[in-house]
Amino acid sequence: MKRIPGIGLETCIKLNEIIQFSDIGMLILDNELKIIFWSDRLEELYGISESEILGKNLLDVFPVLETEGLIAPLKKVIKGESAEIFSFQHQTLYKGIHYIDLRGYPRQNEKGEITGIIILLRDVTDKVSSQFALKKYEKYMANIFQDAADAIIILDENNKIVMWNRGAEEIYGYSAVEVIGLKIKLIVPDDTESQKEIEWISEEVKRKGYLRNWQASRLTRDGRKIIISLTRTAIYNEKNEYVGSSVIARDITERINLENQILQSEKLAAVGKLAAGIAHDVGNPLNSIISITQLLYEKSDVFWQRQKLKLIYDHVERINRTIGQLVDFSRPANFVISIQKVNSIIQDAVKIVKYDHRLRYITIETKLQQNLPELRLSYDQFLQVVINLLLNSGDALENKENAKIEIISLHAGEKIEIHIKDNGCGITAENMKQLFTPFFSTKAPGKGTGLGLWISYQIIKQFGGEISVQSTPGIETTFSIKLPINSVAEPAGKKVDDKAKIVAPRNA
Repeated sequence: MKRIPGIGLETCIKLNEIIQFSDIGMLILDNELKIIFWSDRLEELYGISESEILGKNLLDVFPVLETEGLIAPLKKVIKGESAEIFSFQHQTLYKGIHYIDLRGYPRQNEKGEITGIIILLRDVTDKVSSQFALKKYEKYMANIFQDAADAIIILDENNKIVMWNRGAEEIYGYSAVEVIGLKIKLIVPDDTESQKEIEWISEEVKRKGYLRNWQASRLTRDGRKIIISLTRTAIYNEKNEYVGSSVIARDITERINLENQILQSEKLAAVGKLAAGIAHDVGNPLNSIISITQLLYEKSDVFWQRQKLKLIYDHVERINRTIGQLVDFSRPANFVISIQKVNSIIQDAVKIVKYDHRLRYITIETKLQQNLPELRLSYDQFLQVVINLLLNSGDALENKENAKIEIISLHAGEKIEIHIKDNGCGITAENMKQLFTPFFSTKAPGKGTGLGLWISYQIIKQFGGEISVQSTPGIETTFSIKLPINSVAEPAGKKVDDKAKIVAPRNA
């Protein structure tokens, strides 16, 4: 036991025990800052024994204390003021940098005169290091939260948004300020199915604790519907009570669209193989039937016979045309690519369809932007696309009062856009999913083959373009075509003539 100057033996023993138990180092200085007591804890901290340091001036042993800011608080103590706890970073002689909490008290004699300073200090290096590591970890986690490409959202127990990262801002279009405190339903489409789904997800997370890789539709700030893959995990407090959930969501709209395109391509490839077989096995017998029917028709003078032969011819020719449409995509067709004016083709298509009984009395209004860039296209094929879309509009406008079709062409950036809009019966959401699928048709039996839109889709696609549709059932439908300027590819096996418009005969 070390004897503390000016303190009785019994008190000294108790004080030493308290100091050792509390892991506090004690240092006593006289008025000239000479060291007169150096505790065991300080020997451990500094690696300096009491015999090496007693009687020496504090600043002579630790000159660094001047720059570390300790002297000013000690001078206040000599004047009779107890120092507040002073925390500082201290460079020890042998053990590197330590973080110290220190407090000084005036040391007085029996007359109340200040004879020195009693200093208590604690090494808090481990605590500070832990706090530093915690702050570093918190900053690291905050960076992950904010900078993640995925949307990370924290919800409370009532599904109100309490945290919203930059990934969520980019995916959904809302800033954190706009959504904090609002319910997650803000980004859920306002249809019965979606609203029921979000309620089910919440209940499932509460029941099970998590929901992983769930695909759902969500709504962006600008009204777009996107498809997300989400993982939602329950958050519990220390009492194992549900207090909210975390949501990690990724926009997979583009991936789903690509997968659908691949699936569509696979279907079309299968149809192409089927078409080749049909053309080979059915085409030749049909041509024979047509030839014989024509021969009998020309030789017959009986009216009713000629009527029946004409009926046979018309129906067989219809079958032949259907096979011909399939053949166009089972092997390269023989058509001409040339420099074309899109507006001219649209005007030609309007003139042709006006002779069709479905469109004879329907108003077709054209709003064609003048001086559009010319494109390298097949006149015949693009004409076929426009006619197909106009005839579809005619079917949709059957028995419709004030029936109207509007055709718009315009130059938009690096593309030319054509929009064909009608105020007909519209297309249901269920039918929209299958619209460009071969052999799918909503028309009455015998009125359509289900190939028109599929073929139109393929024609536009092979020239580097896009075709899409928007529809509100019972109100209107708009088909949109977008063709790139000066970048239309020349499909293999096609004739190219910058002047010609005459289509070479097609072999069935």
